[in-house]
Amino acid sequence: MFPEDNNENFSEENKQQEQNLESDETTIEDFLDKFTISKKAEKKVFITERDNNSGEGEEAPESIAYKFNWGAFLFNWIWAVKYQKWWLLSIPVMLFIPYGFIPAGVLCIWAGMKGNQWAWEEVQYESEEDFHEAQRKWVKAWFGFLAVFVVICLMILSSMPKKKQVETQETMTSFTSTTREMKIPDEVYQNTTVKDKYNELLNADKYIIYWVRYKNDFENSNLEFIQNKMTERKDALKNRFMLIPNLVEIHDENGNIIESRKNIQMEKYDLKPSCENQDKTCFEGWLYENCYNKYCVINPKTKAYIKVGGKKNVIPQAIKAANRWSTEKEN
Repeated sequence: MFPEDNNENFSEENKQQEQNLESDETTIEDFLDKFTISKKAEKKVFITERDNNSGEGEEAPESIAYKFNWGAFLFNWIWAVKYQKWWLLSIPVMLFIPYGFIPAGVLCIWAGMKGNQWAWEEVQYESEEDFHEAQRKWVKAWFGFLAVFVVICLMILSSMPKKKQVETQETMTSFTSTTREMKIPDEVYQNTTVKDKYNELLNADKYIIYWVRYKNDFENSNLEFIQNKMTERKDALKNRFMLIPNLVEIHDENGNIIESRKNIQMEKYDLKPSCENQDKTCFEGWLYENCYNKYCVINPKTKAYIKVGGKKNVIPQAIKAANRWSTEKEN
């Protein structure tokens, strides 16, 4: 091989390499032409005008305005805050004052009648159906709240000892009691003869605490409780009262005394007074009719009396009545 031939071959190889390098080179124009830049489509927003005037403080349509709103009726205290009807907050307070449930009930009904208008004025709704669906949720919420409340109460009651359950029932009964002063009818005094039972009580110099029940373990415990309270509050009672419990014994077919309250409740027994005038109501008959479900506190001189529910309330209410009667006597 000759040197000239080697040089020629080397030159050919260099040319080939240079051509390859030139083919790999890319200009900026060619590089940019390889990319496609697309413009992102713009989102179009369409604003549609509502076909109602809710949330603008305007009058509600007749199909809504004159319907009763149970949400406002049941959750009036929440509506008081939500819609700034602050006078609705007085409803729960009224329940804790005597006979306050009457104006409270009236306000609840008023809230139910105006509730749809209040909601329509303050909140925007897509349609009337949307409005009604929102109001139905209030009712569903109330039933849910009621169910939870009942379950909790049952759980608490079931976890209590039996004796504590009895006291709780007595306390619940006291809420339904009334201390409104009433009068014994004049006919009762006129129809009572000297031979009738309890005749001597009509002219008693002391006030009377009287009740009539069928004798059983439950009523025996009530009597013991009241006797203990009389001892504890003797200074306030000032020896002004006579305690006259009438616990009537009930016998079974074998002549045995029925001591269980449950067994007595399973049967029906009638208390029959022994009035000399059988066709008229004497004092004994009046006591049986009026002092069976509650405790009676009686002022025989003025014929005034009150009924008290719950053993825990007997002595406190008796003291209040005695103080009131004493003040009236002095005046």
